Amino acid sequence: MAKTQGAKPGNLGRPRSGRENLLKAALRVFAKNGFRKTTLDDIAREAGIAKSTLYNYFKDKADIYLQVCLYAALAWQDHVKAKVAQVEDPREKFLTLGRESFAYLQSHDDLRKLLQQDPELFPLFQKSKRYPEVDLEAENMLRDILWEGIQKGVFRRVPLEPATRLIFSMYRMFVVKTYLEHPEFGEDQLYETGLSIALDGITRY
Repeated sequence: MAKTQGAKPGNLGRPRSGRENLLKAALRVFAKNGFRKTTLDDIAREAGIAKSTLYNYFKDKADIYLQVCLYAALAWQDHVKAKVAQVEDPREKFLTLGRESFAYLQSHDDLRKLLQQDPELFPLFQKSKRYPEVDLEAENMLRDILWEGIQKGVFRRVPLEPATRLIFSMYRMFVVKTYLEHPEFGEDQLYETGLSIALDGITRY
């Protein structure tokens, strides 16, 4: 697997159209072939460009892979943010956050395959070493929902930081167990049950 360093904060900007098209093409190729079997020729062919053009955007294959994974993770995160922004009630925001995060993987085969091939992108027992800022943004989104619910009297006054880390860890576990270790199960019901239990645990009655 590519030995890549954590992406810098400056790289979090969304790609412009030309570069984005290359990233989409590379994502398809990496998802199909894996990092080791993918060549620059494969990526250029999928993108419909000359191989030399890739060097106008990236340093090498490892750099392309790093940026592809970051692009895919940000697209995932942007989708969830947009869905959560459409909801007002903190409880519905909590459910939307969990459901949309999970559902996105169901409908995006390339990202799911990428995660299956490279579990380090979404490790179970630790934050991502490659993209810590993506993890941080996801935790901040969850923390904001919990804080809003507490302030509105919808959620119990649970310790905010431990609750955020615990619920995020539960979500990570469901993703890893369902899609990375047992992708054939598709345990929607199990995930919904876990989401319901988590919501019941923080809801103020």
